[in-house]
Amino acid sequence: MLPMLELCYQILDAYNECERIQHTKTPEMKYADLVDTIYPQMAARLDLPEPTPEESAAFDQSSFKMSNAGSLGGFPFDLFITAEEVGSSKPDPRNFAYMLRVVYQNLSQYHAHHAAKNAGIRSSWIVRQGSIMGNLDEHVYDWRFDTLGDMANAFERGV
Repeated sequence: MLPMLELCYQILDAYNECERIQHTKTPEMKYADLVDTIYPQMAARLDLPEPTPEESAAFDQSSFKMSNAGSLGGFPFDLFITAEEVGSSKPDPRNFAYMLRVVYQNLSQYHAHHAAKNAGIRSSWIVRQGSIMGNLDEHVYDWRFDTLGDMANAFERGV
């Protein structure tokens, strides 16, 4: 494996592990606070310097707006819900209660699909080859697609 790719996997593994442990300890913690808490832990695991507060900024409405205006090309999402808005982060059941009116699609088995199943919500899993974020050994979902396009085509066929 290329050294840079190996480093990316090490970072993602450290993030997954630290996030899962912290969320289990403090499920009520806002996601932004959780990220602030785990980044120093990740840095220590990876023998890196402790991050600055700016480097620990979590994903919220304002950062989504910047991403959507940039790399997402201003895509007109029907709905975008952040942990900041709900007051809890996945896999907290409050997140799923908040968005029950939409069909749920997410990559992470840990953050989304297992929690959705436990809440009685059907989910659509878009498989991303090589992705490791939120992976678990047991995969649960109601629909499985290789691409968003495949899911859109199935939706149009009434699947």
